[in-house]
Amino acid sequence: MYIVIIYFLILTIVFILLYKVKFIIKPIPRLSMTRYGLVFHSKKRHRIKVGEAKLLILKNTIYLKRNKKTVVIKNIDRVFQRGEYLYFRALGEVKIIFNCKSFYKYFNILIKSTEFDFNEIKNRTMHDMLDNLFCLNECKSLISFLNIVHRILNISINDKNVIVRKNKYNISFILIYRINNHIKKINVNETF
Repeated sequence: MYIVIIYFLILTIVFILLYKVKFIIKPIPRLSMTRYGLVFHSKKRHRIKVGEAKLLILKNTIYLKRNKKTVVIKNIDRVFQRGEYLYFRALGEVKIIFNCKSFYKYFNILIKSTEFDFNEIKNRTMHDMLDNLFCLNECKSLISFLNIVHRILNISINDKNVIVRKNKYNISFILIYRINNHIKKINVNETF
């Protein structure tokens, strides 16, 4: 009799541990922005918020569709959706492809300043974009990031050049960018 009770107790503990191991997730590591979307490198289990998106799985690629917007996630495995979250295991370089052509160039500049940490703002914005993949127009941190670059630092970027004007708040910073395979560096404190 005791053997049966111990057997069921051990079996229950094993099922609980397997259930918990299945849902152990790690935070998404350092993100980078390309003209097609976000990229990160990992081999662990992660989750992103997708809401009520429709899911299509083809080998190691996932297609998510919601409100006529499509997001593609490449190089992932063991995918399942639970509630508003999509759980997956990364297989190295993971690409999250969505429409970011209008603002990706602002994530490829490097700004160094003693007054604020631009990389922290940029990383926080990219992580917030992951939580709002289908409604980037309502992503508050993306809007504030673009406002910092446009209105506070007074930087505008088009296809051929980067224009830096004197900012209203006299913030000194160094802007590093790449154009035509040449790395350019502008020290805003010395220029104006």
